[in-house]
Amino acid sequence: MAPPLPILHLLLLLLLLLLLSLRLSSSDLLSLRRGSSLSVENPSDVLVSPAGAFSAGFFGVGENAYTFAIWHGGPNCTGPSCVPVWMANRGVPVNGKGSRLSLTDNGNLVLSDAGASTAWSSDTVPSKAARLQLNDTGNLVLAGENGEALWQSFDFPTDTLLPTQVMKRDTVVISSRSRSNYSEGFYSLYFNDDNVLHLIFNGPTFSSSYWPFPWARPQDLGRFVYNSSRSAVLDPLGYFLSSDEYKFYSSDYGVVIPRRLTVDPDGNLRVYSLDTATKNWPTFELSDSCGSDVGFVKVLYVDFYGYDYDTVPNTTLDNCQKMCAESCSCRGFQYTLSSSDTHDAYDCYLKIELLNGHNLPSFSGEFHLKVNKSVTFTTDQLERRTRYNCTGVQKEVLDRRYPQKGKNGVVNFMLWFAIAVAAIEILVVFVVWFFFFRNQQDITAASHSYFLAATGFQRFTYDELKKATKNFSQEIGRGSGGIVYRGVLPDNRVAAVKLLNEAITGEADFLAEGRGDVKHIRLVTWARQKMQESASNPSGVDEMVDPILEGNYNRKKMEILIQVALQCVAEDKDTRPTMGQVVEMLLRHDNNDL
Repeated sequence: MAPPLPILHLLLLLLLLLLLSLRLSSSDLLSLRRGSSLSVENPSDVLVSPAGAFSAGFFGVGENAYTFAIWHGGPNCTGPSCVPVWMANRGVPVNGKGSRLSLTDNGNLVLSDAGASTAWSSDTVPSKAARLQLNDTGNLVLAGENGEALWQSFDFPTDTLLPTQVMKRDTVVISSRSRSNYSEGFYSLYFNDDNVLHLIFNGPTFSSSYWPFPWARPQDLGRFVYNSSRSAVLDPLGYFLSSDEYKFYSSDYGVVIPRRLTVDPDGNLRVYSLDTATKNWPTFELSDSCGSDVGFVKVLYVDFYGYDYDTVPNTTLDNCQKMCAESCSCRGFQYTLSSSDTHDAYDCYLKIELLNGHNLPSFSGEFHLKVNKSVTFTTDQLERRTRYNCTGVQKEVLDRRYPQKGKNGVVNFMLWFAIAVAAIEILVVFVVWFFFFRNQQDITAASHSYFLAATGFQRFTYDELKKATKNFSQEIGRGSGGIVYRGVLPDNRVAAVKLLNEAITGEADFLAEGRGDVKHIRLVTWARQKMQESASNPSGVDEMVDPILEGNYNRKKMEILIQVALQCVAEDKDTRPTMGQVVEMLLRHDNNDL
């Protein structure tokens, strides 16, 4: 029994919608429409060229670091064939979460990081861009409504040129930092002002052009400088042609296979061809560094130390040239008189790298530089180019006048205002310091006057006593507490000056000692007055006795002890009793009491 007609129509409609959805999902991989975006978190957000030769999407360059890149092959980029040929943000990788490439409504292509900051942009605002698509040539094109290219990746190469990608007058191809670091390196391929294709090393401290050979004229190397187009291109068959007439054929020329021309991190320009069987990129060197097309230029007094990949003792010059010519790794050789006992024997040092080079007039060997046979300059020409110029001819000074730039009134006002404020601050600091120093001197003078009025003794500073004693040079006595020196005061009076043994702070310790002597004099005077008053006021003795005794003492004996003590501290040392006399006085008073 056949199904009812409405059910059949419904099934056909569902099948049509399913096919349409599959078609739409397939077309989404071919292009990115306006207002859409590709997310780094979705592995399927990858643009694929119509024939599947190239893919474009987020490419991992490190831990949680991604760039939007183009590579050969399908979306799942794995293995040695997975080499990026173009990157949007090679030096500014984005986060592995939240980052996306968006074609905005106003036609700008924007790569945003997780924090919504812009890591890269095509700067096509405003435009009528309708879609972003990847061609089978590897060119990522931002196309308009009529299919015209508003922006394309072929105009902004990184380190690689693809077949049919035209290198123009303002194109610069910059190497990567290393095989794993895709940020900009130190080597660049570009057209110089002489309309010749150059390779230049642009390091952190200096830059230098090294290809073509800087010591030769470009026309001597077969370059054509009288051109204005400045263009170069590698065709699909493997033929490279530049407007300066530099050209070469890849070793596999004639077959249309995936190729790329790359400025490698070591500064060499190489053509890579993809082996679809092994998924590897075999290289084709451009230097013509081996075979019958090479020659040698002798360079005198030059030595390249180290980097010998082979050493052949006691050999001929022809044999040394033959070995270096047949080896593609040989950059040149050093032919030097042997250091062994063999008479007139020469050793051959084959160099794999030309590093540590230096010019030594005393160097007896020869260095033979490996070059292409198209190099026509001679050894004499090379010596003239590398000879030092020490003539000391003064350069002519050109009379050039430059118009002075208009002065900025606001900047000048701010500058003079800042200078005025600084001058006022310096003046205030000086005035404050001056008054503070003066007040310190006044305080010091007042303290001296107060000390003289309070004690009746003239106060001398440590420096004054040091000067009076001639730096404490004449010793007249010594005790446990210090040493006594002879000194002469400014009024020619002779004085005995005591220097404390533990005095490490100078005047401070000296003043403390002086104040102790003054207090001692006052105590003795007070005790004498109390003893004189004791005849009429017996309580005077009680004031001198330690209260801790609480009156438990013999008043008469205490008076005798005080009288003996006052005699021991008499001002005249001749009237002071000896220890024997003190004992005799105490015993006599004890016998009288009995």
